[in-house]
Amino acid sequence: MAIIDYNFMSQSLMHPTTVKLVMPCNNKPEYVMIFLHGVLSDANNCVSNMDVQGMADRYKVAFIIPSCGNSFYIDHGVAFGNYGKFVGTELLERMRKQFSLPMDREHTIIAGFSMGGYGAIRNGAKYCDTFGAVIGLSSACLYEKSVNELNKGKFGYYKLQMFDKVFKEKSVPGNFSENYKYVIEEKLKKGKKLPFFYISCGREEELRQINTEFVNYLKELHVKCYYNLSHGEHNWQLWSREIDKALMYITGGEGENSFVGKGV
Repeated sequence: MAIIDYNFMSQSLMHPTTVKLVMPCNNKPEYVMIFLHGVLSDANNCVSNMDVQGMADRYKVAFIIPSCGNSFYIDHGVAFGNYGKFVGTELLERMRKQFSLPMDREHTIIAGFSMGGYGAIRNGAKYCDTFGAVIGLSSACLYEKSVNELNKGKFGYYKLQMFDKVFKEKSVPGNFSENYKYVIEEKLKKGKKLPFFYISCGREEELRQINTEFVNYLKELHVKCYYNLSHGEHNWQLWSREIDKALMYITGGEGENSFVGKGV
């Protein structure tokens, strides 16, 4: 396998950025996956705490792992970085030009944990023509929770102050582009084919209820999805185990067929 640190000037972020590319040992991936880290993390943490190299080989997946701070992978404008556009379009286009990566939607995945799970859901739906599957691990889908619950610190380090800084006045649910539900419903109205959603969460997590609610929401809209609820807390041990399971499920690593591309 190969681990490459690739630096380039991002037009979406308006500054140079470095991403990690992890290729399978034969350098011929059958799938390409953008993997998004959570709050207080970066690409180096992902490679250090997860068996990324092993999974790249087992499932023939090329991992593209950016470092995007605590951006929640949404668009903050030119001055502060359009992170949604970066992970949804620019990053994949740039990497495909430089490296031998799959080009088709059916073999293109976006995944993430915690904050990165939110980013994967939002941008996977927004750029549904690009991604055939979304993997959300312990996703921080906090829009449906009240300001009071955030103020009480119910969700750990996801405080109201963070949402005010990241989303500004948009921290209240509404019909704007950062709201994943709005994005999903708008795509369905336009007759778009949504990606397949693989959602996973730990039974002992504070985020369990809102992940369950999100899966029920997808089912109500007849969006194809799979929900894996297993024992575990909000930590690397859970995410390492569950991303492996998700890739096995989606790529058909131990099944009859790949589930990628079988969205709505």
